[in-house]
Amino acid sequence: MRQKGQALLLFMLILPFLLLLVLGGADLIEGLSVRHNLSYIAYETARCVDRDLEDPTHRYPCDPYLFASILAANLKLQNSRLINPQIVSVPCGPNCWQSTVTIQYAWQPIFAGFFPAISFNITQKD
Repeated sequence: MRQKGQALLLFMLILPFLLLLVLGGADLIEGLSVRHNLSYIAYETARCVDRDLEDPTHRYPCDPYLFASILAANLKLQNSRLINPQIVSVPCGPNCWQSTVTIQYAWQPIFAGFFPAISFNITQKD
């Protein structure tokens, strides 16, 4: 009987560390996914802006702020944490533009009691 009690005590001592390790791994994977999705949003927003600058008569004009927020919603990111993209476009030749889009996003980990909030700042060029 003493051995069972000892095993239970050892399990209770190790359980919080195992939970912290598993939950930290889940948060790490979620954070990497958010970062990847933000990179995708910035890249696609830069492409959208370039397309409009290169061909202003395009059938579907691009509002980069609306475009970024729609992509964020489709990728299950909270729009309230997405800060409006900052866009810089420079000409690279006749009828050619290169845009740089910077997006900021305040990410709150799933287990916020254990891990701090992180602010992602993603810059992409087209």
